[in-house]
Amino acid sequence: NEAKGVVRAALAPLVAEVEDETSNVAAVKRRLGELESALSRCGHKGDAAMVSIPLTAPPKITELLTNGSGGDAVADAIGEDSTIADRCAESVATWAASTRALAELVESTSDEANPLYFSSTQSGCDALHAEVERWRAYSTAVNNAQTTRKSDQAVALGAILKRNRRFVAAAQLDDGVTGPLQRAADACRDAKSLLSSLPLDRLESAASLTDLTETSDVFFKALGKLKATRRYDMSRAARLVECASHAIGDRASFLLEDQKALLDESNEDAFEHAEQLFRVTRQGCRKFREVALDLARRGADVSLNLTLDHERVEKRLVQVKDFLQRHATFRRVLDQALHGDERPLAELNGAFREFRESLGTKVIDASFEGDATWNAAEACYAKRVTHCETLAAQRMAESLDKASGTDAVFEVFKAFQPLLDRVPVRRAAQRRQSELIEAVASELDQLKTACTRRYENSGCRSLDLIKEVPPVGGKAAWARQVDERLREQLSRLDAVIGKEHVQRHPRGKTLKLLAEELLKHVDASPLFDQWLETWTNKCASGLRDGPLLKVAHGRLCANFDQQRIELAREVDCLRRLNFRVPETIALVADEARQRIQV
Repeated sequence: NEAKGVVRAALAPLVAEVEDETSNVAAVKRRLGELESALSRCGHKGDAAMVSIPLTAPPKITELLTNGSGGDAVADAIGEDSTIADRCAESVATWAASTRALAELVESTSDEANPLYFSSTQSGCDALHAEVERWRAYSTAVNNAQTTRKSDQAVALGAILKRNRRFVAAAQLDDGVTGPLQRAADACRDAKSLLSSLPLDRLESAASLTDLTETSDVFFKALGKLKATRRYDMSRAARLVECASHAIGDRASFLLEDQKALLDESNEDAFEHAEQLFRVTRQGCRKFREVALDLARRGADVSLNLTLDHERVEKRLVQVKDFLQRHATFRRVLDQALHGDERPLAELNGAFREFRESLGTKVIDASFEGDATWNAAEACYAKRVTHCETLAAQRMAESLDKASGTDAVFEVFKAFQPLLDRVPVRRAAQRRQSELIEAVASELDQLKTACTRRYENSGCRSLDLIKEVPPVGGKAAWARQVDERLREQLSRLDAVIGKEHVQRHPRGKTLKLLAEELLKHVDASPLFDQWLETWTNKCASGLRDGPLLKVAHGRLCANFDQQRIELAREVDCLRRLNFRVPETIALVADEARQRIQV
């Protein structure tokens, strides 16, 4: 404990003050974390007290073995001695029963009385290290039992039992424990193969969020060995995932210990790195579920109801980011709306400072106490900014009264749209909300009529014929115009009702569904794809240019191909609409354009 205190109180702060983020400094920080973790585990042997009892022989046999006699020689020296044979049989029976009980522990690991039981009371890295220690102790006990079974003492006892016709006892010493011990050894080998590949020390001592992300990725990739380590129970693997989730959440919270910095608007890197960490962890958990489901189809007993504690930390991080975004948006809109009035902004800044001070170091604390602290601080903040919301609502009402025309009213709503989820602002908006929704509905009805009549029956088609606009380009341009008008109405609908509230507003939801359905019908991409396929096939068939002049009806005239002339116009029109025309078709269009100039 004293050594651990030195690491935490003296060495760690010194390294933390180094601003250099090179790999060497990061490695030192990680090693200090590993040292602290190792010191915290010093003196702990885990919760698995599993030993193999020794095989005890009578003193006379022990003396003969000490003098260098082999198994058959000892049996010859003892001869047919019923008393010694009975004592040997009793000793072998006791050892065999204890060894079978030890070997059969792997058959019932779900029993809470079993020393191999993976308890749910522990969590995090402590539980992971305890699991490693359990299997290490169990493997040692099984190896000792196998060594004892092959020892000179066991061979001598077996020979004596067979010489004295104690065949049942002799069988217990040999065949009675061989199979169970081998199965136990195979289980230990699978457990060691899996557990030794898990980066537990790095998980416990990661020096940065980036390092923790890499460690999380390595951890879940190592769990891919589960398909090859069939003797490691999947329920234990599920507990490994839960404990890793807890450890990742704890370490992420520790690495964000300078948690007040999270409330700085400029601290985007911390959010980005934390989001990447939780994204990798989420993907790892999903891949584990896929492996578990695949094994369940093959008969494995798997439970996919995982308790993932890192999700609590992730949820809190999302809350912090959302709060900062809402605060920054409120401040920006308030600054623009009040035109330099500093009093509301000062009130808002004071509310934010009080919010930060109320949280203290519990910004990312996902415990129940941390949740209570967060909720209390957020409620206090909301109470203080009520006056700012009222001022914003008053300014919105004044702007709506001064606005002349529907477009001007829409601009006011667009400016205050980020604040529509605040009650005073929403009340101020309700006076003109119905009027604007009906304006959107009227415009959508006109667009619906235009889509029903289609381009071929519209006035745009007649005008395009006069201007010699090609049919595909004209229809694509018409579709783009309708598409832009539909998206504009969707934007206005979001500005009037609010993006988050459109789906819950009966009239707004109906209008949004109508606009989205119309957008599907005015998509110009299928039209362009069909035109592209037609001309690709024509170019592939081998178009060849003829002479510039030809003789027709006894007269010399220009050799024009009307399709190529139309192609040149189509390519020009489609390029203006930002469609990507392939080079092969563009070359044919350029040649046709040159002939027109000639």
